[in-house]
Amino acid sequence: MRSGLPQMLSLYPPAGSAPLPSETATMWQLHGVDCSGLLYEVTGGFTPRNTSALIGYGKGVEIAGLSPERIIERVEPLDLIVWQGHVIIILDRERTIESRLDCGGKNGGVVVRPLQEALAGVMTGRMAVDDYGDAAKLGKKGFVIRRWYGR
Repeated sequence: MRSGLPQMLSLYPPAGSAPLPSETATMWQLHGVDCSGLLYEVTGGFTPRNTSALIGYGKGVEIAGLSPERIIERVEPLDLIVWQGHVIIILDRERTIESRLDCGGKNGGVVVRPLQEALAGVMTGRMAVDDYGDAAKLGKKGFVIRRWYGR
């Protein structure tokens, strides 16, 4: 939930009696959203809330064996780069948006970055597949691109 859980401070009080700095209190109350929560919030709950469901949600975009440049030629705005545990939303053929823990040295947040950079980063440890189960069969980590809206 974007607004967090104010009860976290009373249910799990931090050690010590000093008041928490506001940034720490915000984190302690779990303000913000994770990657799939970002998508869920902006779609008003239309999309699944977790990546395990997003892996098969909508229609797959055929990307197996393609380079980042070739993948970029196939994507459309709002397509999802997804694997078990993370989703990146494609804004257009140049940019992505995602909620990440390691966002620019901060403790997390939403970041917009170049699509080419995002794909290159993903592809350093994962392979592009058309069906998420294909990578597991090969003993590899994979990712898929899903088109979840009607086009």
